[in-house]
Amino acid sequence: MVSKSEAFTQVLKDYVKEAGVNYVGVVAAESVDAFPSHWIGWEIQKYTQKTTDVMEDAKAVVVIGDYLWDDVFEVAVRKDDGSWMYPGYFPVMWQTWRVAAFLEKNEYKAVAFPPLISLKRLAQLAGFGNFGKNALIINPDVGPWLRFGAVLTNASLVADKPFEEDLCGDCNACVD
Repeated sequence: MVSKSEAFTQVLKDYVKEAGVNYVGVVAAESVDAFPSHWIGWEIQKYTQKTTDVMEDAKAVVVIGDYLWDDVFEVAVRKDDGSWMYPGYFPVMWQTWRVAAFLEKNEYKAVAFPPLISLKRLAQLAGFGNFGKNALIINPDVGPWLRFGAVLTNASLVADKPFEEDLCGDCNACVD
Protein backbone atom coordinates (compact mmCIF):
# COMPACT_ATOMS: atom_id res chain seq x y z
CA MET A 1 0.00 0.00 0.00
CA VAL A 2 1.30 3.43 -0.95
CA SER A 3 1.44 6.05 1.81
CA LYS A 4 0.06 9.57 1.42
CA SER A 5 3.65 10.92 1.37
CA GLU A 6 4.70 8.47 -1.37
CA ALA A 7 1.63 9.28 -3.44
CA PHE A 8 2.05 13.04 -3.20
CA THR A 9 5.78 12.77 -3.92
CA GLN A 10 5.00 10.91 -7.15
CA VAL A 11 2.27 13.39 -8.14
CA LEU A 12 4.71 16.26 -7.58
CA LYS A 13 7.51 14.59 -9.56
CA ASP A 14 5.14 13.78 -12.44
CA TYR A 15 3.93 17.39 -12.48
CA VAL A 16 7.50 18.70 -12.60
CA LYS A 17 8.63 16.28 -15.33
CA GLU A 18 5.53 17.04 -17.46
CA ALA A 19 6.62 20.69 -17.41
CA GLY A 20 9.88 19.72 -19.13
CA VAL A 21 12.27 19.58 -16.18
CA ASN A 22 15.03 17.05 -16.83
CA TYR A 23 15.77 16.03 -13.24
CA VAL A 24 13.71 16.21 -10.06
CA GLY A 25 14.55 14.82 -6.65
CA VAL A 26 13.68 15.21 -3.00
CA VAL A 27 16.00 15.68 -0.04
CA ALA A 28 14.91 15.44 3.59
CA ALA A 29 15.49 18.72 5.41
CA GLU A 30 17.28 16.88 8.20
CA SER A 31 19.81 15.51 5.66
CA VAL A 32 20.66 19.04 4.57
CA ASP A 33 20.91 20.23 8.14
CA ALA A 34 23.27 17.37 9.06
CA PHE A 35 26.07 19.03 7.07
CA PRO A 36 28.15 21.68 8.80
CA SER A 37 27.78 25.24 7.56
CA HIS A 38 30.46 26.44 5.18
CA TRP A 39 31.64 29.83 4.03
CA ILE A 40 30.27 31.27 0.80
CA GLY A 41 32.89 33.85 0.04
CA TRP A 42 32.25 34.76 -3.56
CA GLU A 43 29.73 37.65 -3.56
CA ILE A 44 27.66 36.71 -0.55
CA GLN A 45 30.30 36.62 2.21
CA LYS A 46 28.19 34.52 4.61
CA TYR A 47 27.84 30.97 5.91
CA THR A 48 25.31 28.51 4.54
CA GLN A 49 22.13 28.12 6.57
CA LYS A 50 20.11 25.24 7.92
CA THR A 51 16.66 24.66 6.41
CA THR A 52 15.06 25.50 9.74
CA ASP A 53 16.72 28.94 9.63
CA VAL A 54 14.57 29.62 6.57
CA MET A 55 11.40 27.68 7.46
CA GLU A 56 10.83 26.56 11.05
CA ASP A 57 8.79 23.46 10.08
CA ALA A 58 10.84 22.50 7.02
CA LYS A 59 10.55 18.83 6.08
CA ALA A 60 11.89 18.51 2.53
CA VAL A 61 13.60 20.23 -0.35
CA VAL A 62 12.45 19.63 -3.91
CA VAL A 63 15.49 19.88 -6.18
CA ILE A 64 15.32 20.38 -9.93
CA GLY A 65 18.07 20.09 -12.50
CA ASP A 66 17.84 21.72 -15.90
CA TYR A 67 20.10 20.43 -18.69
CA LEU A 68 21.75 23.32 -20.54
CA TRP A 69 23.26 21.87 -23.67
CA ASP A 70 25.18 24.80 -25.17
CA ASP A 71 27.89 27.26 -24.12
CA VAL A 72 25.54 30.11 -25.08
CA PHE A 73 23.78 29.49 -21.76
CA GLU A 74 26.97 30.51 -19.94
CA VAL A 75 26.71 34.08 -21.19
CA ALA A 76 26.59 36.85 -18.60
CA VAL A 77 25.06 40.23 -19.39
CA ARG A 78 26.15 43.34 -17.50
CA LYS A 79 23.19 45.52 -16.58
CA ASP A 80 23.15 49.33 -16.41
CA ASP A 81 23.48 49.26 -12.62
CA GLY A 82 26.74 47.26 -12.88
CA SER A 83 25.24 43.97 -11.72
CA TRP A 84 25.20 40.82 -13.83
CA MET A 85 22.34 38.82 -15.29
CA TYR A 86 22.65 35.16 -16.33
CA PRO A 87 19.94 34.31 -18.91
CA GLY A 88 20.88 30.62 -18.80
CA TYR A 89 19.32 30.45 -15.34
CA PHE A 90 15.92 31.81 -16.41
CA PRO A 91 14.40 28.40 -17.32
CA VAL A 92 15.36 26.82 -13.99
CA MET A 93 14.17 29.91 -12.09
CA TRP A 94 10.78 29.79 -13.80
CA GLN A 95 10.42 26.06 -13.13
CA THR A 96 11.41 26.52 -9.48
CA TRP A 97 8.71 29.15 -8.97
CA ARG A 98 6.25 26.82 -10.69
CA VAL A 99 7.07 24.02 -8.21
CA ALA A 100 6.58 26.45 -5.30
CA ALA A 101 3.19 27.53 -6.69
CA PHE A 102 2.14 23.87 -7.05
CA LEU A 103 3.03 23.16 -3.43
CA GLU A 104 1.20 26.27 -2.22
CA LYS A 105 -1.85 25.32 -4.28
CA ASN A 106 -1.81 22.03 -2.37
CA GLU A 107 -1.75 23.98 0.92
CA TYR A 108 1.92 23.57 1.81
CA LYS A 109 4.44 26.27 2.55
CA ALA A 110 7.10 26.76 -0.09
CA VAL A 111 10.22 28.91 -0.41
CA ALA A 112 11.72 28.98 -3.90
CA PHE A 113 15.53 29.29 -3.96
CA PRO A 114 15.94 29.15 -0.18
CA PRO A 115 18.75 31.57 0.64
CA LEU A 116 22.18 30.32 1.65
CA ILE A 117 21.49 26.62 1.15
CA SER A 118 23.98 24.90 -1.15
CA LEU A 119 22.36 23.91 -4.46
CA LYS A 120 25.29 21.64 -5.33
CA ARG A 121 24.97 19.75 -2.05
CA LEU A 122 21.22 19.43 -2.65
CA ALA A 123 21.82 18.08 -6.15
CA GLN A 124 24.18 15.40 -4.84
CA LEU A 125 21.76 14.46 -2.04
CA ALA A 126 18.89 14.29 -4.57
CA GLY A 127 20.84 11.74 -6.62
CA PHE A 128 21.74 13.90 -9.63
CA GLY A 129 25.50 13.27 -9.60
CA ASN A 130 28.71 13.55 -7.62
CA PHE A 131 31.02 16.42 -6.77
CA GLY A 132 33.63 16.40 -9.50
CA LYS A 133 37.23 17.44 -9.06
CA ASN A 134 36.19 20.71 -10.70
CA ALA A 135 33.74 21.38 -7.81
CA LEU A 136 30.77 20.96 -10.15
CA ILE A 137 28.12 18.28 -9.96
CA ILE A 138 28.93 15.64 -12.57
CA ASN A 139 25.89 13.78 -13.88
CA PRO A 140 26.43 10.35 -15.50
CA ASP A 141 24.36 11.34 -18.56
CA VAL A 142 25.08 15.04 -19.18
CA GLY A 143 28.29 15.72 -17.26
CA PRO A 144 28.44 19.17 -15.62
CA TRP A 145 25.77 20.73 -17.87
CA LEU A 146 23.10 21.15 -15.20
CA ARG A 147 21.69 24.21 -13.47
CA PHE A 148 19.85 23.72 -10.21
CA GLY A 149 16.88 25.12 -8.39
CA ALA A 150 15.34 24.20 -5.06
CA VAL A 151 12.11 24.66 -3.16
CA LEU A 152 12.00 24.26 0.59
CA THR A 153 8.66 22.96 1.88
CA ASN A 154 6.85 21.67 4.92
CA ALA A 155 5.28 18.88 2.81
CA SER A 156 6.11 15.35 3.93
CA LEU A 157 7.86 13.95 0.86
CA VAL A 158 9.84 10.76 0.31
CA ALA A 159 13.54 11.50 -0.08
CA ASP A 160 15.63 10.11 -2.92
CA LYS A 161 18.94 8.35 -2.39
CA PRO A 162 22.09 10.48 -2.58
CA PHE A 163 24.50 9.91 -5.45
CA GLU A 164 27.45 7.97 -4.06
CA GLU A 165 29.43 6.84 -7.14
CA ASP A 166 32.73 8.59 -8.01
CA LEU A 167 32.42 9.47 -11.70
CA CYS A 168 35.85 11.11 -11.91
CA GLY A 169 38.03 8.19 -10.83
CA ASP A 170 41.59 8.77 -12.06
CA CYS A 171 40.54 11.40 -14.61
CA ASN A 172 42.13 14.81 -14.08
CA ALA A 173 41.15 16.52 -17.37
CA CYS A 174 39.41 19.46 -15.65
CA VAL A 175 42.29 19.90 -13.20
CA ASP A 176 45.00 19.71 -15.87
